[in-house]
This record gives sequence, C-alpha cells and structure tokens, in this order.
Amino acid sequence: MTLMMIDINGFKKFNDTYGHVAGERALIQIAQVLKNNCKETASHLFICCYGGDEFVIACFDNDERKNELKQAIYDSCTQLEKQGHLPCSLNVSIGYASGICQNNKEVKTLLSQANTIMYKEKDYQKHYKMKYRK
Repeated sequence: MTLMMIDINGFKKFNDTYGHVAGERALIQIAQVLKNNCKETASHLFICCYGGDEFVIACFDNDERKNELKQAIYDSCTQLEKQGHLPCSLNVSIGYASGICQNNKEVKTLLSQANTIMYKEKDYQKHYKMKYRK
C-alpha cells in the first residue's frame, strides 16, 4: 500500500483573503484535481478528505507510479489559477510512504510516515521560496 498525504499550502490565508465560500470552491477544485489525476495514473485507490485542507490517497496496487502521480498533481494545481478556477495560485505539499499493511496499527504508522514527509516538503518549499523572494 502507498499512502499519500496532501496538504494545501497557505489555505488559512486563502480563506482569510477570499472568504470561506472561495475556500470551499478551492477545496472542491483540489479534490477534482486529485480525482482526475488518480483516474489517469493509478488504479485500485481510495481518496478522502482527511482534515480541513488535507487529503489522503491510498493506492493498493503498486507504488511504482507514485512520483508520476505526485508530479501530475503538482502540475494540475498550478493550472487552476490559469484556467480561472481560483483567484490566485494554490500549491500543495505531498508526502508518501509505502509498505505492507496487515492491520490498523501498520496503516496508522504508514500514515504517520507520509504526514512527516509531507511536513518536511512543506518546510522545504517555504525555505526555497523565501530564498528566491529576496
């Protein structure tokens, strides 16, 4: 099983700036991006909203295409503003972990690993962008 944890970066600021109705539309657009990309790149999977602005994708076949799926999600998210679906750009951070899960404890461990990797990526993106803003 491969679990991918996806978090919308800067979502609180987006809600504060554009309002909660726009925030709901953004969540729907991101969910649609996930659905469309998963349909095209993977089979035997499950997508769910995990929290306010977090999503989880569970892939049950193999994890060989996870990098392809991750890149496709990034690319599609950057297109949302250009296509007029969002008032500004939103990007996501994605972490994933793979393993054999035979019980709920192992699934929770895998989810925790994906979450940790997602937050490391979020920190990396934050520092990388700050470096080039100066």
